[in-house]
Amino acid sequence: MIAKLVATMAVITILLDWYIIKRISICGKKWIKRLYIFSVALVYLLIIIALASYKSFSNADSHAYMQLILWVILLFFLSVVPKLVYAIFSFLDYLVQWVRHRHSGIFKRIGIICAFLVLGVMIWGATGGRNRIVVKEVTLESNKLPADFDGYKIAFFSDLHIGNLPTKSTLAERMVAKINSLNPDIVVNGGDLVNMDARELNTKYQTILSGIKSSDGVYAVIGNHDLGIYMHEPDITVEQNIQMLEDKYKSMGWNLLLNDTRYIKRNNDSISISGIKYPKDTRLNANVDGFGADNLDKTYEGVTDSTYNIMISHTPQKWNDILRYGISDLTLSGHVHAMQMKFGFGKNKWSPAEWMYERWSGLYNEGDKYLYINDGMGYVMFPMRISAYPEITLITLKKQFK
Repeated sequence: MIAKLVATMAVITILLDWYIIKRISICGKKWIKRLYIFSVALVYLLIIIALASYKSFSNADSHAYMQLILWVILLFFLSVVPKLVYAIFSFLDYLVQWVRHRHSGIFKRIGIICAFLVLGVMIWGATGGRNRIVVKEVTLESNKLPADFDGYKIAFFSDLHIGNLPTKSTLAERMVAKINSLNPDIVVNGGDLVNMDARELNTKYQTILSGIKSSDGVYAVIGNHDLGIYMHEPDITVEQNIQMLEDKYKSMGWNLLLNDTRYIKRNNDSISISGIKYPKDTRLNANVDGFGADNLDKTYEGVTDSTYNIMISHTPQKWNDILRYGISDLTLSGHVHAMQMKFGFGKNKWSPAEWMYERWSGLYNEGDKYLYINDGMGYVMFPMRISAYPEITLITLKKQFK
């Protein structure tokens, strides 16, 4: 799959460069052509070196390798996407020439302008965009919510992917400070705290994350990256990785929910909070109904639908199964990241995530049951966020009086 994708992208890139070199040759400026060929060759060389070096990295260096590959992928996209925009516009000149039987260069000029605009947006996404933390506030009403929990505040974050953060990144520190400034009653983490394995949660990050303050503590679940299944020739098992995370969460004062439910009390009233673990069997498809259904049976054991329930599920695709149980009133998920890019204005947003996910960002509801998908805090694949900024969600629960 990956080999086919790399091969396809390589063919597209070579065709793009061949087309652009032909266009440059027409203008007769040899120095521009030489400069372009040199820059393209340099990018190709860096990508080839990064891919070829994979075998030389041990598991201990896998995080360093991930850092390298992330930035090489970004370099690839910074190189290809603006060129693709230019090629699409400039090709329209040929259509104009074919229809009007005379030379046209207007779309080539428009293409150059648009290509530089796209490049600028991508550079912003790789610098300011991936570091700009936003707080999204949501208020939800329910007649099941006990009166003592009226105004209950949940701070929700997900997908920090610690191993992908640069050494000098302050994202985690700023996230903790922002969460504490919201004075939440409870803090929820939706999974994928680490990227490759539990060792990324080192002493530095344990100290930072243990600084999160809330009256009812921090609750978290396991995501797919937390399992440690993406390492090249892993030297620890999934079970060892989860145990390591569980131990580190305890040392931070966090509550890790592994297919179980806890109760939070206010005077004589209580609400329940459940967490489902991402199945370790990677043959299961997270995008279909029934994904890890046995985990829900265990998670909801002894839980009644009369108590207001918050469910933490790393993948939002699980919501269809969760709805069938009829117990959860609010499901909190991450995983999608909105593919780290959104386009549009106001509430009218679009993302490539729509091609893969039925629900991909923000608030959804079926009657009085709600799902909220957090856009995540860190990043995977490439270190860039366009409009889909690192997110903390502040959810306020309100008692609905009949």
